[in-house]
Amino acid sequence: GSYQRLTPAKPSPAITLTTEDGTTYRSGKPIAITLEESGSERACVRIELDHTSGAKRLFRSTFRVHLFRNSSALRVLHTFENNHTENTFTHIRELTLRSDLNVGTHPQSRTGRQKQKTLSQPITLNQTHDNAYTITQGRSTLSKGKRADGSVDLSGSKAGVTLSVRDFWQNYPKGLSVDEKGISIQICPPLKKNAYPKDGELTERLYYHLLNGHHKLKSGIARTHELWFHIRTDGSAPSHFNTNVQAPPLYSISLNTFNKSRS
Repeated sequence: GSYQRLTPAKPSPAITLTTEDGTTYRSGKPIAITLEESGSERACVRIELDHTSGAKRLFRSTFRVHLFRNSSALRVLHTFENNHTENTFTHIRELTLRSDLNVGTHPQSRTGRQKQKTLSQPITLNQTHDNAYTITQGRSTLSKGKRADGSVDLSGSKAGVTLSVRDFWQNYPKGLSVDEKGISIQICPPLKKNAYPKDGELTERLYYHLLNGHHKLKSGIARTHELWFHIRTDGSAPSHFNTNVQAPPLYSISLNTFNKSRS
């Protein structure tokens, strides 16, 4: 078959991490690439990366990329680990994944159930609480709601890519941003200084790690997020794509069939 490259020759760093003092750490070349699974129907590649700022390093990321036979879907698991042991907690402003994509001319975007929009400015989805999200473009608010479905689409004259983040609203705060050149996944999105209450029961139960505009991460903590990409050269992603990501189908047989099989 024929292949078409959608990523630029010199893409942006896959990961950008900003600390509370404004220092920016970026991922570079992988420190290890391992083929973890190689089956007839699926392969899994593990990619390990450090985040660096000059000679300094902070946190480590691991990607597991799952590829499926005769499928346009990619499953990506991203895990970040706070391997900074000098302090009990590390405070960061932001941790963002970036996927640069060249989909061709006249790029458009669709966020969740919104209609397609021309990308004159980036479109951003922010899930700030378990029951509140906003979709903005520049200074304009396009939509508000309670629970975003965690999907965005970027399409142009030569290709289209749909991204779906599993359990998006459940893992708030989260953010997705789409521009003419790709998609950004805000694993730890920028926070407003007074976005969450600083005292009371809710602070102790829900917001203790999200105060003063920072994400407070304990040494040794690791978090994994599941991302699915659907890549196409024409048309649109299957209408059930995001539904299946959020609630994967379970295949089973009836009890009667099982009994007859004598397994």
